[in-house]
Amino acid sequence: MNKTFLFLVFICTIILLQSVWSQTTKCGGETRWESKVLIDSRANLIDFTPKSATIHTLSKWKLVVTGDTTPRFLNERKAVKVKALLAEYKREADKDYHLILIDPKHPEDSMVAEIPGPECPQAKQSGHAESYQEALDSLTAISGGKLNKTKKSFNPPVKCFVTGIPFYDPPHHGRKPEGNAPNNLEIHPIMKMGR
Repeated sequence: MNKTFLFLVFICTIILLQSVWSQTTKCGGETRWESKVLIDSRANLIDFTPKSATIHTLSKWKLVVTGDTTPRFLNERKAVKVKALLAEYKREADKDYHLILIDPKHPEDSMVAEIPGPECPQAKQSGHAESYQEALDSLTAISGGKLNKTKKSFNPPVKCFVTGIPFYDPPHHGRKPEGNAPNNLEIHPIMKMGR
């Protein structure tokens, strides 16, 4: 009986450790992740006072070619605030919330914006996890008080504003995500949002 009890404790411990390990290792993407959550070596150079912009003008910025470890560009060092129409969001495998935003005056222009999962260790390390949580709380309110675990579309799209840091995100695995701007510019991370 003693051996059986120890064996069960051992199995439960293994299951618990695997669960904790999977929760911490599934956070984060592959491409320029440190820049996405503001833990890169140039994050201290960011001016967090937002400048008003539009999705239309941001999508016209010069296309910049980036790789997995490209350091932060000058354009990625100034917060922006945009008025937008929220068309869709989904929770991704890396625990980010991926939003598709449309320019209200130029509906042909769209852009991706993302809220890092505030529970992720890298998000906590950034010192901005509280801002990410507040943005997520705002997305929850915009969604009627409950977030879908996978994907939600808004028809018609919902008016909102988003404040965050511009970020060049190259196509993943040779494909562009739905809603991406032609220059691969995103707002990542979202620091604040509302209606």
